[in-house]
Amino acid sequence: MFLRGGRGGRGDRRSAGLIALAVLLSPALSPAHELRPAMLRVDLVAPTDDSGDVLVELHLRLPPQVSSAFAAKIQPRLPPTCTLGAPEVTAQRRSWRGRCEGGAPLGALTLEGLGRGLEVVVDLRRTGGRSGVPATTAVLHGSAASLSLGTGRDAGAGPSSGAATASGYLGLGVEHIFAGLDHLFFVVGLVLLGTRSPAGEAGSVQIAGSWGGLPSQAQLRLRLRLRLLLRVLGLLTAFTVAHSLTLAAAALGWLRLPPAPVEACIALSIVLLAREVVRSEPQMSSPWGFAFACGLLHGLGFAGALAQIGLPSESIVSGLLLFNLGVELGQVAVALATLVGLLGLLGLGAPRLGASADRAVRIVLGTALGSLAVAWTLDRALSMVR
Repeated sequence: MFLRGGRGGRGDRRSAGLIALAVLLSPALSPAHELRPAMLRVDLVAPTDDSGDVLVELHLRLPPQVSSAFAAKIQPRLPPTCTLGAPEVTAQRRSWRGRCEGGAPLGALTLEGLGRGLEVVVDLRRTGGRSGVPATTAVLHGSAASLSLGTGRDAGAGPSSGAATASGYLGLGVEHIFAGLDHLFFVVGLVLLGTRSPAGEAGSVQIAGSWGGLPSQAQLRLRLRLRLLLRVLGLLTAFTVAHSLTLAAAALGWLRLPPAPVEACIALSIVLLAREVVRSEPQMSSPWGFAFACGLLHGLGFAGALAQIGLPSESIVSGLLLFNLGVELGQVAVALATLVGLLGLLGLGAPRLGASADRAVRIVLGTALGSLAVAWTLDRALSMVR
């Protein structure tokens, strides 16, 4: 499918073998779009009687991959003035109810037993009191993660945790790029597509000399590399602008589409991109238009991941912006790593393959990329039928 020309059937057999291997491995790779931290909602309710005690409710929602044995290790710890009852356990949810004597608790909420593999988005809400219904959002991780509950005596008061929110959602955005292999591979494919020399340019670099006032080979190579880097930047910019639009529209509730077809189409977009990467001659009339169109699609996938995390209504805009910024930082890191790796592979292949090293590297990488994408497309399409 992906290898054409040259050695004909031999290339087709190799491509078919890679596709078959990817299909066999697809059950292990199919959760390419997963990003599911836990969600903890904490309600501190201002006193309604003469005792002045604040009511506390904690509701923990765990992702499906967390086992019941692991979930049993997660225990919330409140300041000494607070007491919590036994947890109520139903499937992937755990709830605690209690009371803090004398007013709002002084100190921190600590989650013990998270380990290194689980992050928790905390939505802390204080109802009543002088300040209305302010909310605090933070992302906790580690074996004993803590969130300050405030220093005031009023259940409606408390310090903002903007720094915790910023670092948390930035980190989740970056993590989604590296945990969601489909988006990561699409960025890799865009870099491979953008750094391919157009027809005729590579040859001119090889034969050009410095006679007759013409630029030297070194100057021509530098110009070509700068042009290719600008092309990569243009493709990534088109992709970024597009997925930012649909991410915002979907996260704010302006656009809603069923997630299963979106996921299948995202995988298909990687198939189309890989096919263009391995072609001997470019056939896309507008690579930037293709990147923009696919970006609109991938933005819906980002929004699906953000919906799995959950955003409090009071901080949805800031959480959205921070998550999107984290995604962009992850994309930049992936693009830079791909460029460095591509240069390294070309350097290794040049002594043996010469000018054809670029073509060989793109065939290998594009075929592997496309084969996995075919497996994902089939798996997601079949899941919709099931």
